[in-house]
Amino acid sequence: MEIEFVCLANSRLQDGRSVAGLRTDGGGWLRLVGRNGPLSRKVTTMEDGREVGLLDVVRVETVGPRAVNNQPENHEVDGPKPGILGTMLSPVFRAKPWKPAGQLEPANAPPVLDPLIYKGPDLFGSQRDREDFPLFENRPAMNSLTLVEPDSPVWEIITSFRGQGGERQIRARFNLEGAEYSLPVTDPKWEERCKVLGYGAHTNFQLLVEETDRVLLTVSLEEPDFSNNPAGECFKSVVGVILLPGAKEAGAGIKKGQ
Repeated sequence: MEIEFVCLANSRLQDGRSVAGLRTDGGGWLRLVGRNGPLSRKVTTMEDGREVGLLDVVRVETVGPRAVNNQPENHEVDGPKPGILGTMLSPVFRAKPWKPAGQLEPANAPPVLDPLIYKGPDLFGSQRDREDFPLFENRPAMNSLTLVEPDSPVWEIITSFRGQGGERQIRARFNLEGAEYSLPVTDPKWEERCKVLGYGAHTNFQLLVEETDRVLLTVSLEEPDFSNNPAGECFKSVVGVILLPGAKEAGAGIKKGQ
């Protein structure tokens, strides 16, 4: 089944990628998952040789919905079959590459993205930075992807996260209706932008983000992590940082993208 979507996240996940976005057929959010885990960058590279990026409109062949209790938006992408045989036959029976179908220009994005923006204060049911995985056994999550637009996010550079000592990490600190959040950022493009920053807390101004620009954050409820809790914890992460230059002063004259 081919699905067209606007990409709102292409983030690091283990040694691969996690891609999510908004379906153009009115079907809402979707997260694309592989048969055996994260998507490889080979899979997320489109026909034109580019890796899918934020606001790209993409057509992708999927096997079908693969909802799980903590991530109801999941769809499995067509890809290599599992095991050694699948790897051997992959060059012969290749999955269809993802097709670029245009781009949602930043100037045209507000009418499309504004209806998705969640005001808060809770994220996925609470104001914590994670949810206990067993909670979803009896009460599956209603959603695991959302879009927020905090007024003044602060970008904090730290030395470690989830016990991975010595590793540079970026966290987004922001407020939603009085609730304070500090979530890891796994958007590789934004990580690249933040390379100029030293350790500590930094404002948008230090990243050359203008006052007239809008900054939207795609937030995800992640797969369960069992490293510190044998029952599992689902962390919340910023998986996409969407910058809309000059959008604050563009106002109501913007037309919806095609």
